[in-house]
Formats: sequence, C-alpha cells, structure tokens
Amino acid sequence: MPLLDESFDLVFLVGYHAGTGALQANMDHTYSNSRIQKISINGRRMNEALINAAYAGVKGVPVALVTGDLALQKELMDPEALPWVHYVCTKEGVSKFAALNYNQIRVKRNLVTNVQQALRQNKAAYPLFAFSAPVRLEIEFHSTAMADMACLMPYTKRLDGRSIEYVTDDYPVLFEAIMALVTLAYATGI
Repeated sequence: MPLLDESFDLVFLVGYHAGTGALQANMDHTYSNSRIQKISINGRRMNEALINAAYAGVKGVPVALVTGDLALQKELMDPEALPWVHYVCTKEGVSKFAALNYNQIRVKRNLVTNVQQALRQNKAAYPLFAFSAPVRLEIEFHSTAMADMACLMPYTKRLDGRSIEYVTDDYPVLFEAIMALVTLAYATGI
C-alpha cells in the first residue's frame, strides 16, 4: 500500500481475511495474531482490508474488489464499511484453523465475473473509504509488556494496562505508526 498514489484507478484486495476476534473466521488476525487483541480507528473495530481501504481513500483511489472468507465479507458489507465492493468469497471458516474451501473452478468463475464488473464501472461510482481528522488509533495488545514497548514511540498515550492510543491528522502517518507499534510489541520477545 505505501507505493499507492493518485495515478491508480482502483484497488483490488486479494486473499484477505477477517479481523481479530471475528466469529467463524479462518485465520482471523489484524497484522499480528500474537500481539494484537483489538485494533480500532475512530472507535471502529478494524481489519486489514479496512485499514488498507482507508489508506487508498486518502490517496483518492477507491477499493472496487475484495476476495476472502465469508466472515470478512460480513464485516465489509456493514453499511459503515465497504458495502459497494465486488466481493468474491473463497471459503467459510469453520474455526480459526479449519475452513470449508470453495471449489476452485467456482471461485475462478466468480473472480473473473467480478473483476470484469468492477472494471466496467466508472471509478466515480465507487465511494472512498476514509476517516475524518483527527484520526485516533487504539490498539489493545495481548500483554502489558507489549503496551510498555509500544509507548516508547513518541505521541503514544497509555489508556490502560494493555491499550494505547495514537492520534494524528495524517492517515498515512497513522498507517505507518501501526507497523511501528506492532514491531515495538515484537521486541518484548513474548
């Protein structure tokens, strides 16, 4: 996503999954299953597709197509998320590490159809997903030690034992801050 700029017409997010804690989601996580318990932006629970869609939105590029599991589809069809996207469901989560994978021929057929439909639509038909400034990131880590390490980053505020917040008016800065905060949490070695 960091190489994305205004010269792109559309974003396709391929092979995505539901966010941490989603019910019947296969491989649910948000950047780090072993570090992040919950991540939200401006009070909205996030997954990686929404975080990346907001980055694309800031760049003026709409998300037109997403592929992933049924749990992610449910998250994205929320009226406050990305209900306009062409979605190709590839599997249904039975549990975190088990899924009912759809037939490869069926998935390919759905993918081709949805890509063609997405490309036929005018770019202006797709809304941009973005947050109003200030943008408030909240991360709840799995341990207090991880939150301790994350607080080494400037402008990070401790909310409680395992939670921090980071506030900025610049979404691309917040986007990079997420990666920095997760990396700091890894430094605990837990």
